[in-house]
Amino acid sequence: MSSIPDIITSWHEKLEALEDNVKVGRTAAKAQLAEYEVHQVLDGKLFKVVQRLGEDTMQEAIFTIVGVLTQKRFPPLKWHDVQSIDPGRLGQRLTLAGHDTEQFKSTIALIDGFEDMFREAAKELKLQPIDPVTIDDAVGEVMSFDARYFTRGNIPKAARVAFGLDVDPAGVLSSFVGEQYAHCADNVVHYLQLDEDRIVPKAPSSFRENDTVQVGFTLTAFSSKSSNNGCQLIMKPVLRTVVHVDSTLSRSSGATWTMKEGRKERLKARKENTERCQALLAQVSNPLLQRFGSTHVSRSSPKKVKPNGKGPAQPAQGPAQGSSGPVEMVVEHHR
Repeated sequence: MSSIPDIITSWHEKLEALEDNVKVGRTAAKAQLAEYEVHQVLDGKLFKVVQRLGEDTMQEAIFTIVGVLTQKRFPPLKWHDVQSIDPGRLGQRLTLAGHDTEQFKSTIALIDGFEDMFREAAKELKLQPIDPVTIDDAVGEVMSFDARYFTRGNIPKAARVAFGLDVDPAGVLSSFVGEQYAHCADNVVHYLQLDEDRIVPKAPSSFRENDTVQVGFTLTAFSSKSSNNGCQLIMKPVLRTVVHVDSTLSRSSGATWTMKEGRKERLKARKENTERCQALLAQVSNPLLQRFGSTHVSRSSPKKVKPNGKGPAQPAQGPAQGSSGPVEMVVEHHR
């Protein structure tokens, strides 16, 4: 089996070789800072990295990176996931491991390079970058990407988009849409898969940790006010696409897990069988044991009965399913 870095690099090259009209973005490792600019949106409340397509035409730049999915928080959500939580903080998130590949290092360098461009565009505003890179004890450097489900504010109807059925089949998220919260284009994450030389939709619930994926992200800075820091710009990568490319690692990790669980079950069964054999041996070795008993042999505990004496007592009822609280998004998204 190929090494994990070799698998990542191989898929990086295959995706890079796709036709331009099939790709979902520009490979971050190949991008040059000079090709892009930071454009001000919403009267300075929002800044985005864009690429000029013509003298009067531009589009938001989407960059891509390939890695192994180590953690995920994908839709759909259930009702217990949104209890006692600010809807504005609900979001989809993933953590990607690059296993020290060159394209992973180049992506980190690209994001660092855009900091200076955002700082120049911000002018008198203080820029506060959110570093997406952290260290995982098991896999080394990882990058985190997220996107909020909602944009705050009274957003015009023309700028709103509906939730897809694969994202919100039960209408959990749609129930929050109103004057205060809107689902807009900037909140949409596309879940996709590579199908030979095409990229097609894929249900977000079908992704597994340890899948090899290509992540598409944009770079954004939004204004934020606080009593301690005043008005500042928060710079962060925003999740845009997740493309499934390979399940080799997730299948092998699943097989390892299955084998471990199977071994636990076999050891448990062997232990129970040994205890039964020992108990039987103790009984047949001494015919007086059943008659007189022994303080050295434990007896089975008597069965509990209901107060009405009609049968064994029912086990105590545990906590209700889904009683665990929802997990909040840690990384801020633009409002």
